[in-house]
Amino acid sequence: LVLVLLKRPGRSDAWAAADALAWTVVGTSVVVLLLEALGLIPSWYFADGVVQSDLLAFDRDTHWLPVNDVLGLDARWGGPLRHPNITGLAGAVLAVYGFARPEARRASFVVTGVLILVLTDSRSSYAAAAMGLCLLAALPVWGRPYLRVSPARVVALVLGVVLGSRVIQNVAENPG
Repeated sequence: LVLVLLKRPGRSDAWAAADALAWTVVGTSVVVLLLEALGLIPSWYFADGVVQSDLLAFDRDTHWLPVNDVLGLDARWGGPLRHPNITGLAGAVLAVYGFARPEARRASFVVTGVLILVLTDSRSSYAAAAMGLCLLAALPVWGRPYLRVSPARVVALVLGVVLGSRVIQNVAENPG
């Protein structure tokens, strides 16, 4: 903080630091996912001693686990932060941040963020991503001129609405 107060970083420095953090989340997520899928490291609930006899049945009954059988994961993915809800929030931030970046980085950040959201199936993360994407699509400072309709803006809004509807559907089916 002292260094920041002595010499305020420029706009490009702030974007570079945020990009470095985003690439770190992408890299660690991919590495942890590969290691778990190959069985080289245990799942979050085995590593943290959360194993219960009905955990897998609970996850399959109450969560959407579309790729777990393909990847060999046992239940919701804990990711590099070792818990689905916390890792899901990192995925939500990554997906929203990705839409604010140029096209080359946008694809990597958004695809990884959405994959993290799907693997963790965290309702709070879906809600955070939906709100962030809808707000980002409505922001006047994103793109010029004011509220210009661009493909990225449309995709962000559609993805935000889809994630929001997923939260509404999930809460309606399982309010607990």
